[in-house]
Amino acid sequence: MSQSTLAPAPAVCHQKEQQDITPGQRPSAPLSPATPAQAQRIYRAVLQATARPGNIGSLPDTLALGERPSAAAPLWVLADLMSTLAAADDEAGKTVTELAVVTGAPVVSVHLARLILALTEIAPEDLMSLHRGTAREPHLGALLVQQVRGIGRGLTCGHSDQAVGLRMTGPGIDGSAEIHLSGVSAEFFIARQAAIADFPRGIDLLLVNGDGRFIAIPRTTGLEVCS
Repeated sequence: MSQSTLAPAPAVCHQKEQQDITPGQRPSAPLSPATPAQAQRIYRAVLQATARPGNIGSLPDTLALGERPSAAAPLWVLADLMSTLAAADDEAGKTVTELAVVTGAPVVSVHLARLILALTEIAPEDLMSLHRGTAREPHLGALLVQQVRGIGRGLTCGHSDQAVGLRMTGPGIDGSAEIHLSGVSAEFFIARQAAIADFPRGIDLLLVNGDGRFIAIPRTTGLEVCS
């Protein structure tokens, strides 16, 4: 685009009605659609994490979400008119509504959705009710993005009441990978095991903490759980 010299626009004064806003409680800006560059960066991060389960990645561009949780970032770029969204809890409801507006994705019940956001630990019975795809189309199984408090390398079995340790094996893992998470219980992973029992039907997981650190646990990954 060529540059041109423009005369400065005349200043216009507008009177604004005074509103009482409590400090720190200003409304966040409306969520905007992801730019192509943002979508590419986040999608690449998710793809790399899925190819290498147990590697702790970092979601880019989470600052563009404003005050919304970092766990919303994957759904911000994966949701579209052909996918379906759901909130697994009341806390996630507002964010999912905003995601639906900017992506065009329909919002449906949890057990029908392809993409689910959970900001508190999803109940085991709800996790096991997630759509697992079909024998002919297993790729239609749900992706659950679950917010957690913390993610770290190594096991903490028997040393922490707040963390669950996972030993992960399978495609993309050299031998085994050991991690620990806080903010989800051992029951969460037991329910996940039941949800992938009819492989290749099943569900996939992204576990994301508040600062955008995350891991992927696809249905192809074997888990040994200790807490």
